[in-house]
Amino acid sequence: MIDKRPLVYFCTSLLAGCYSALFILNNNLFGAALAASFLAVLFITMRSKLTLIAAAFLLLGFINYYLYYSIVPPQNCTVRVAEIKTSYSIGSYSGRKVILRGDMKGLKEGERIFLKGNYTSGPQFDRGIIGEIDVKSFIHTEKDLIYKVYEFKRNLFGRYKDNIGEEGAAEVMAVAFGDDSYLNVDTMDEMSELGIVHVISVSGLHMALIYKVCEMLLGFGGGMAVSVIYCLFTGAAPSAVRSLVMIIVLKLSRKVYKNYDPLSSLCLAAIIVIMLKPSNALDLGSLLSFLAVLGIFLHYEKIKRVLWRIPLKLNESASLTISAQVYSLPVCIMAFNSISTASIQGNIFIVPLYSIILVLGNLSMIFVNLDSIFKGFCFFIKLVFESIDGGRSLLQSFSTGLIYMSYVDGWVLVIIYISYMLYKRVNRRFIWLPLFSVFFYAAASFSPFPQFEYAKVGNSNAVIYRHGFKSILFLNKSQNTDDEIMLCKKFNVWRIEDSGREGDFTYREKGLSFTVVSNKNDVRILLLQGKDELKMAFADESVSASMSKFYDIIYLPYKKTYHFYDELLHVLIICGKPIKL
Repeated sequence: MIDKRPLVYFCTSLLAGCYSALFILNNNLFGAALAASFLAVLFITMRSKLTLIAAAFLLLGFINYYLYYSIVPPQNCTVRVAEIKTSYSIGSYSGRKVILRGDMKGLKEGERIFLKGNYTSGPQFDRGIIGEIDVKSFIHTEKDLIYKVYEFKRNLFGRYKDNIGEEGAAEVMAVAFGDDSYLNVDTMDEMSELGIVHVISVSGLHMALIYKVCEMLLGFGGGMAVSVIYCLFTGAAPSAVRSLVMIIVLKLSRKVYKNYDPLSSLCLAAIIVIMLKPSNALDLGSLLSFLAVLGIFLHYEKIKRVLWRIPLKLNESASLTISAQVYSLPVCIMAFNSISTASIQGNIFIVPLYSIILVLGNLSMIFVNLDSIFKGFCFFIKLVFESIDGGRSLLQSFSTGLIYMSYVDGWVLVIIYISYMLYKRVNRRFIWLPLFSVFFYAAASFSPFPQFEYAKVGNSNAVIYRHGFKSILFLNKSQNTDDEIMLCKKFNVWRIEDSGREGDFTYREKGLSFTVVSNKNDVRILLLQGKDELKMAFADESVSASMSKFYDIIYLPYKKTYHFYDELLHVLIICGKPIKL
């Protein structure tokens, strides 16, 4: 098997090495067990010399991933500013993301600075961030080519803004060049509801269109050169690199009269993407991009045959959309806790219009210094946006919006997928395996001991209480505007109680009672033993030492977080004693 498609096994080995390193970095010995088990299965089932190369890829993935997060920036170092947020910035040090805090006035995205600061390790593996630098001082360095590219994009946005308005300019920059920093929240929400948010990330849609247009005008070599430049210009996102590699492999295979194996091409792209940046092994955008393409390769033709009664063009669009979601859907549910009910319609009717924006945006960029021609392109871009606005309004009027789901629903879907594959390929008795998902759902919703989870929701803190099948999220509703159904699905709770009501209140059930104490941005739980003896309090580092004489205080492990939702603390109550997990 490994001799037929070695790249598939090399890619799988590389991922196994990365995930083993991930567990080791989290002080989890399961990482060593994962690597050892994978190698054992590989050598037992595969009798080929290529197995040794697969083992080498596993070791390479482990070392690469471990070294990515093990680096320690010195007190004085050079960092490139990648993103500027409201309360912090994200920089790049030796190809690794790092959070920058402190007085960063006067900085622009893309410039390199020489800074002095204190580094604190705090990896965020899903974002590729290695830690945080508390910047004491910095100086600007010489402006290089990358800074000039960022400056060109800023000027380009200004030109679009003058001709088609700020909202239109933001969408052009996002769709044509993958720069979503100018998009407002409302536009992002609309795209999410219609299932077309993928148009603002440079991926297969962008690279294929750019290459096809350039190949028609400039031939094979010119089209390839422009595609590489475009990929670099838009930031070389993992999805763009994946698409570029696959286009190159496809075109070269035809040039040398070799058969093109899409699955091997996809795995080669994955190997390159991970080797360039090991953190991409867990990057959400990378995972969704590769899973979507994998679904298209494996299921597009099958779905197309099932929908044979539909007109060809609609059949192709619907089959492409459905097949792309086969494997990416469970990950989307786990990450975003929602799915769009208008995804198929949006991809059939709206995405083709955005494809026109993509072409017009890139053509107008070429003539940005020729005012009359640039304005002409902007005029046509405005016309297309009018059509897009009309189409979005029409689809939203018929759409039921987002369906909210929890991470448990995502895992249940994975169980159903595995059950179907075992049923079709191994034994028909596996048809009963999906029943296991019922027990899985019950186990995920059941807590044998009382437990509290101290969580961050936006800028406010909340507490989740679980015991048995009961689960309550205590949240100051006046300080949070999120959809309550979405929050229930996100945290897998049955209901939400308002902790912002005037005065404290006590929750009681058999054998347990606790008081909810809250202020503007915080909520605490005072656990009561008996009628009036305070046993435990969740508190932050500002609690005075004198209070600790009366309370068994469990301090929050950290205060500064960068996710909109974040679990800060998890505590079980066993035999009346709090146990911090």
